[in-house]
Amino acid sequence: MPALPGRREAMAELERRLMNGDISLRTVTAQKGIVNVWQPSDLLTADMVGDVRAQMNKLSPQLLIVLVGDTLTEEGLPTYTSRIFQTEGLPTETGDPHSENRPLSQWIRQWTAEEARHGTLLDRLLFLSDRIDQRAREGSKQLLIEDGMDIGVQTDPYKGFYYTSFQERATQVSHMNVARRAEEQHAPLVAEICRTIAKDETAHGKIYSDFAQVMLQSDPNGMIKAIAEMMEHGVVMPAHNMREVRYRTGEVLAPGASYDAFSVHAQRVGVYTTQDYAEISGQLLKKWGIAERHTDGKWNALPVQGVNDDEAADAQKRIVRLQNIVQRRSDKWTPPADAPEHEFSWLVDRT
Repeated sequence: MPALPGRREAMAELERRLMNGDISLRTVTAQKGIVNVWQPSDLLTADMVGDVRAQMNKLSPQLLIVLVGDTLTEEGLPTYTSRIFQTEGLPTETGDPHSENRPLSQWIRQWTAEEARHGTLLDRLLFLSDRIDQRAREGSKQLLIEDGMDIGVQTDPYKGFYYTSFQERATQVSHMNVARRAEEQHAPLVAEICRTIAKDETAHGKIYSDFAQVMLQSDPNGMIKAIAEMMEHGVVMPAHNMREVRYRTGEVLAPGASYDAFSVHAQRVGVYTTQDYAEISGQLLKKWGIAERHTDGKWNALPVQGVNDDEAADAQKRIVRLQNIVQRRSDKWTPPADAPEHEFSWLVDRT
């Protein structure tokens, strides 16, 4: 596959800024140190099974489905890490003999290590509950990792950093909203777990959006075009291929139905909605100085230094047009009236 124009130079600039300390990798672990940063056993231990079951029994079936889906998303980490290490311009990809010690390689490992705690913690929460069919959930986890994902970034760092900037914020929003719903349903332990994970995601999202900013500064024309392509493609969630095994019948569902139904439940309970999508998209465009929303509610382009070819100028126009479409959908959005007919295998049948 031929190298994409400008990518290696932009990635080299990112490495340089990381080495000089111009970009801060302020993860929760970096702030607190490994001795003081949280571990899953700080929030959940085996002797808490009674408390966990009592609180999980208070959650609505819809929120439980969303919680399982969020857990699967976190547990797909092996796919995400392997995908990031394929990014063009990474020291590991360029054949750098010292690649393991380069800042970007170190960051990916740090990010992976923090993210791994999320899946472990949520897995323990669900394992201690008596409302979850553990075998069905575990089958979904295995299939999700086997199936991989198609998020439209390939090996392009421009698209990849746009995606991770968006996705980390989306995950943070989802976990925080699950925490709010759990509080409302009198499950404070579940809420604390989700809030703890959300704090990590906040830091990760900021770091990835700083990386994307460097790409924009290094190659404005190329990055603007990449963002336009990603917005046209749409940001799909990393667990979009989630599916289920129905062990009673031996049926293995194809990708599509499970995720579609999960998404409807997430919208209905207010965990991740069309409004959240539009808000995150707008936040990033504003942060990077690409567009801003005026008092009339419409998004308009901002002058981006270095955008000097017709294709990039047209791409910025497409970005603004797409953001206005997303915004109009957000402004008109209402929660889906009907629950999906899909019956999830993840919940224990108590009938």
